[in-house]
Amino acid sequence: MRQNFLRYDPPLPYEDAEDRLKKAKSALTSANAAMEDMLNAILPPIVSEQGVQFVSKEISDQLQILQLSQQLQSQMQARQARTFGICPIRLNIYRELFDELVRQISLDCIERGILLKRVLNNVYNQIQQTQVLYESGVRYSNLKLQLKENQFEIKKINDLEAENLQLKRELNDIKFKMEGVEKNLQEKREKEKKRSDDETAFLQKHVEQLKNQLKGFIQ
Repeated sequence: MRQNFLRYDPPLPYEDAEDRLKKAKSALTSANAAMEDMLNAILPPIVSEQGVQFVSKEISDQLQILQLSQQLQSQMQARQARTFGICPIRLNIYRELFDELVRQISLDCIERGILLKRVLNNVYNQIQQTQVLYESGVRYSNLKLQLKENQFEIKKINDLEAENLQLKRELNDIKFKMEGVEKNLQEKREKEKKRSDDETAFLQKHVEQLKNQLKGFIQ
């Protein structure tokens, strides 16, 4: 079961807590605000169907501080927080822990608690901005890589188109040469046929002459 680092008092009915809630809203701008109201301002209460839970005003002893350290290690393991690098889980655990530290320091000196809370909020904002920049950098790197891959694909397509064009040219050259060869063969076939026809006609004429001569001798 997940435990909250920040200690709260038992829930109160909303009607009983309404006045304390109003005081907490103006505590940080009021010159005469009580420590309890300022604490409720920097560490807002939990408002739920069960009622309103304000942060505890009980000062932690040495044993409770030791238990807090053990709880930190337990939560880091249970929620599988990474020890290094950007880890939202670890950041949330630290924020919960720091809220409890702010509570303890505020009970000793509310001014130091308020100052620490402001410093922590500034740190959280810087972390958030850094995370936004990091995520933007990752998106830019991915986009740049994608563009590079697209350029590679475009170059590959252009190379294939150039190769295809060259093959078409070579195919046209082969077709042209084949047409030339076929034309030459056709001309040779026609010449051979004409020569064969001429020889056949000559032989037929010669045979007729021989027949006529033979008939003359016989008569």
